[in-house]
Amino acid sequence: MKIFKQCLWLLAWVSGPALANVSDTHFPVWHLLRVVVDHGADLTPEQAWQRSEQADALRLAQPHQVLAPANSVPHWAAWSVPADYAQQLPLWLSLQSPTQDRAQVWLRFSGGPWQYQAALHETTSLGWGSGQLFFTWPLYDTTYRQMDVLMRIHGLNRVQFPVTMQKPQVFMQQHLKLCLLIGGILAAPMLLVIYSLTFLPVLKSKTLLLFNALAVLELVASFWISGLMHLIWPGLSRQHASFIGATAYGVLFAVSIYHAQSFMKTSLQHPRLHACMHVLAGIWWVVLLGFLWLGSQHMRFVLLLGGSLHALLLLAVSVWFFRLQPSLKRGIFIAVWVVYLLGMLVYWLFRYWEWPLVTTLGAHFIQGALVATLLGWSACMDVLQDRDALRLDMQLSKERSRWFAAAHHDLWQPIQSILLYARALVLAPEARRQGLFSGIQLASRSVDDFMGHLRFWAEGVNDVQQELRQTSTLSAHELLQPLVVEMRLLAEQKHILLRYQPSRCVVAVDDLQVQRMVRNLLTNALRYTQSGGSVLIGCRRDRCLLWIWCMDTGLGMSQAQLSDCFDAFSRFDKGAQQVRTLGLGLYSFKELAQKMGLKTRWHSTLGKGTMIGFAVPLA
Repeated sequence: MKIFKQCLWLLAWVSGPALANVSDTHFPVWHLLRVVVDHGADLTPEQAWQRSEQADALRLAQPHQVLAPANSVPHWAAWSVPADYAQQLPLWLSLQSPTQDRAQVWLRFSGGPWQYQAALHETTSLGWGSGQLFFTWPLYDTTYRQMDVLMRIHGLNRVQFPVTMQKPQVFMQQHLKLCLLIGGILAAPMLLVIYSLTFLPVLKSKTLLLFNALAVLELVASFWISGLMHLIWPGLSRQHASFIGATAYGVLFAVSIYHAQSFMKTSLQHPRLHACMHVLAGIWWVVLLGFLWLGSQHMRFVLLLGGSLHALLLLAVSVWFFRLQPSLKRGIFIAVWVVYLLGMLVYWLFRYWEWPLVTTLGAHFIQGALVATLLGWSACMDVLQDRDALRLDMQLSKERSRWFAAAHHDLWQPIQSILLYARALVLAPEARRQGLFSGIQLASRSVDDFMGHLRFWAEGVNDVQQELRQTSTLSAHELLQPLVVEMRLLAEQKHILLRYQPSRCVVAVDDLQVQRMVRNLLTNALRYTQSGGSVLIGCRRDRCLLWIWCMDTGLGMSQAQLSDCFDAFSRFDKGAQQVRTLGLGLYSFKELAQKMGLKTRWHSTLGKGTMIGFAVPLA
């Protein structure tokens, strides 16, 4: 039980007495205090001491007794340091309340005059990072054995005197452990914030930007609550630190409304709720700016009451939002406001039950760290989701770039054939016109088939298996003969002999895709075959497969070129080409063959020609 209490005491900020032998290192003071009320705020130290010796002076029943509410008149605590304490000098006296903004100490030795004792950070200022989490005064060794102490507090906190005296080395050990504890609690949210900031320039996410604003405000408020702000910047007065911390909490509540709007996308999906939340944010801004302008002493109470109502309302909204579409991110958003409400509940209970001051301060500090961590977790999930979406968009953009280039390539072939037939039609005699009309019809049918193929992309269908699922049963002659007719005129204009070996074998194929493959092979063969050469398209049966071959007597390729010819945008002998090509003919052929699972073979000899074939199943 004792160990459990000590662990709670550690998490509640005061780790020194709980981690050491109390009788050797910690000198309790609360039972010695005599407290007097300075109604006129005009008592001198001598008058306060004399009043403390009267019978109406207040005595503490327990160390964390609340003597007066917040914003009360000054209170003085007087006591004499016992002789056994004085023998342990030097000692450090501390008021372990990080948010106490005004506290002063006077000392008197052996009934002499009262001397103002400066706080430790004022007597030994070492610059940035040399402050203390709470007010601390050094009590050095003297030749006097009788030491009287007066402490005066006056500020926005409720009147309590969590006073302790410790050996300097014990105080520093406690201080170090507290700093380590604070660092451990803040490590996770700070890492999440830094991680999310790295994506901010890339993702341009409003939700991510608002999360980082919330996290920074939470950290500022936590620095004030824990006293870390004064430890890092000892030159900053505690009154200014209190103003900064309270303002950070006020701004945080307003920003959290905008974050909730962005997170839930209320502007698009819930316009009425979006408008109500805008009104709520506007009201809170007016209240906050009004109190900041007037400098009201009741700012902390307004933050407590307004923050409680604010957290309760947003919890209800987040629960409703979760019920619409349950998800982990929406559950985390609920957890954020549950943590906020628990923190507020601890503070309300602290006000009515005289819990140690460090309980509520520790609870609020841990609350801030948990909220920042939960929001950071949610933000990182958004970051990862946006990153994956961005990566997918980049991949899709790259694929579409290649696809559109291939579309340009595949469309150019039948359109070029149409142009050639149209030019020939103008000068052709009547006897040849019917054949030319047939060629135009075949080429236009190819364009129409390809435009039907574009429908899959226009409708967002990116499933090749779904696209290639339909097969047709037809003879190889019905499959190849239209392509030979389509390419005949192009071959004639280039003075190339286009030969065709028909086959009556029946195949089961996706005729549109296979025709695209054959068209790519024929176009590529005609492009790289010089005048006087020949191109052969023929078939050969091999068991249950029919091999379709395209052979030419063109330029051919070396072994190095042959290994690269099926890559996208690969072109050889570029200077010899009169028409600009994209180098996608053989790439498209190979891609279609792989998607349909067809076997392919090829062979080429530099200067002698190339033969490329693929196998289709027989029906």
